[in-house]
Amino acid sequence: MTHGHVSQEGEHAAHHAQDPFDRRVAMSMVVIAAILATVKVIGHRAHNDTLAYQIKANVAHTQESDQWNFFQSKKMREVLAKLEAELMLQEASRGGVKPVAKGAAGIDWTKLAEKFEADFKEIITPPERAEKKADPPEKAAQKLVEGLKKRLRELQDQGLSAEQAKRVVLAEGASRRYNQESRYIGENAHELKEKAKDYRHKSDHKHHQADYFDLGELGVELALVLSSVAILTKRAFYWLGGLAIGVIGVVVAAAGFFVH
Repeated sequence: MTHGHVSQEGEHAAHHAQDPFDRRVAMSMVVIAAILATVKVIGHRAHNDTLAYQIKANVAHTQESDQWNFFQSKKMREVLAKLEAELMLQEASRGGVKPVAKGAAGIDWTKLAEKFEADFKEIITPPERAEKKADPPEKAAQKLVEGLKKRLRELQDQGLSAEQAKRVVLAEGASRRYNQESRYIGENAHELKEKAKDYRHKSDHKHHQADYFDLGELGVELALVLSSVAILTKRAFYWLGGLAIGVIGVVVAAAGFFVH
């Protein structure tokens, strides 16, 4: 009896394994599982990209705030330097300015231009963008020096001594340098603002994609579950329903690639 019972069970198992319905469902489950793994990977990458772009947007926003604070400090220095130059000019003019013989002011214009250019390049971020500015550092430095040379001649024509004119010109030069630096800093801040805006847009886009991928993943998972139920109950209704839901899930997941 025992031997006969074992033989019956073996035959039943062999018949069960050769059931065409089970084989079809099992093969479809393999395909569904492969699609599910693919959709999961795509969905996880979309979520990671969403988080990465959010972090980049926050960093750019913080850098923008830092640049505006830097801008304010340069503006304060510009005002103080300009005020210092005005006070020097008033002091030189107090009691009346008498014409004096023009003399060399002792300003190394080449060295001053190099210093201005180096300061401007240090302000620009990143440095490799220096030549893309509306007014590149080298050109801005040369324009500033030429303006100071002209200003020096004007002050000497007004009767200031070479030393007096030099002090006023250097103070005014510092004010103009801070003004130019604040322009570069303002450009940096605006660029960082646009960069943060772009990162936020990309983050929102990835987030919307991730929503579609998650819904698609849910549909494919339900297809896998219903296919398992079909094998247990031997009812094609569950299998066909699962396939239909799986197809819908794949379509929804694929739609995520076309989200704007």
